[in-house]
Amino acid sequence: MNDTADVRSIEALREMHAAVCKFRTEAADGLASAELSIRRAGDYLVEKLQFWQAAIRKCEEEVFQAKQELKQRQYVGFDGRVPDCTVQEQNLKRAQGRLRYAQEKVETVRRWMTKLPNHVSEVYAGPARHLGATLESELPRALAILERRIMALEAYTALTAPTTPAPAATEAPAAPPPAPTESTS
Repeated sequence: MNDTADVRSIEALREMHAAVCKFRTEAADGLASAELSIRRAGDYLVEKLQFWQAAIRKCEEEVFQAKQELKQRQYVGFDGRVPDCTVQEQNLKRAQGRLRYAQEKVETVRRWMTKLPNHVSEVYAGPARHLGATLESELPRALAILERRIMALEAYTALTAPTTPAPAATEAPAAPPPAPTESTS
């Protein structure tokens, strides 16, 4: 495997470093925002449960009151006739309908109060923990490595080639060394 890099722009590496830093910040903010939204959803369900439980109490009082009015109206009058009770019967039916509606809402909210934590743990919690761990440990390590590599490249580009004195153009070429002479002995 080739371990060399063909780096053409150190500035592009700096921009990548800045972009990764920005991503890290935005991703951490996104995780915090999601956690806050989940908490708000749970708080909303608690508020709605309290609201509908109070509505049930009020509706139970209305049903009790409507039953009392109907019973009072059902007494036979002095003339021996049974009075018309349709208005009171309608009021009772409406009050009972409102009570059933509030009870259904309480059951719906309770169901969601159990579903929400389950869905959060199944769908969100695992990936969020993994992303959080990446943002907190692996990404800073990678950014530090990238920063060191950028500094090494900058140091490398700052190096200058060693200079050797160039031969002067006006000098005559050096004479070749004398040839060895043969001696006769």
